[in-house]
Formats: sequence, C-alpha cells, structure tokens
Amino acid sequence: MFTTGFSMNPQGIASNYEILNYLKVHASKGNFAIYGSVMYATDTGYVNRGIFMNPDGEHTFYDKRHTFTLAGEHNVYDKGEEPVVVSFKNWKINLQICYDLRFPVYSRNTSDYDICIYVANWPVLG
Repeated sequence: MFTTGFSMNPQGIASNYEILNYLKVHASKGNFAIYGSVMYATDTGYVNRGIFMNPDGEHTFYDKRHTFTLAGEHNVYDKGEEPVVVSFKNWKINLQICYDLRFPVYSRNTSDYDICIYVANWPVLG
C-alpha cells in the first residue's frame, strides 16, 4: 500500500481515480511500467489491489489472494480469487502481494511466466 502504508481502516483513505491517474502520468513520463498495491474501494467493500500500469495507460488489477487472518485482515479486505500474469516488453510477469509469499504453491511456475513480482510491507519488530 505504497500511497498510505498498510492500514486496517480504509474508509476515507482508499482512492481509486486519483491513484490510476498518478500511475498513468508517471509511467508515461518515464516510459516504464509501475506495479504497486493500494487500498481500493469496490462495490462490495475493500481490497488490497495491485495495479500494474503500462506507459500507454493500459492497466491490470491483481487483488491479494491471501489476507493475513492472524491480524484480522480478512475482516476488512476481500480477497482476490484469480492469479494474474501480465505481459510487458516480452516478459510474462506474475503479480503477487505481500502475504501471498507464504503460499508458494500459488506461485509455482505452472502458468508459464518469466518473472514473479511481490510488493510487500514488512513491519519493524522490536
């Protein structure tokens, strides 16, 4: 959740239109793709949504499939259901978010991808 840091209180913080415009402008200006996750409001609630933005403004969403139930994340965020692989510059990229890392069976290269990208927010302990 690169725009806000992780929060269990997305009400009033999650923004959809503004982040899409922000990513589109910066991907276009730099002529590169950007991938990051944000709190995203849907018709039914909130998701931790990965946005892969191409420099031409085309974008792909990936909703985090494994919420961190020990912290109650499943009570706040709906989980995604499908894996997502995008193509960029002839690379096939498997999109993942944070706690998805703990479930390697879902990132096995059975869908023929070249790169797996995880965006994560690791807390400081101590």
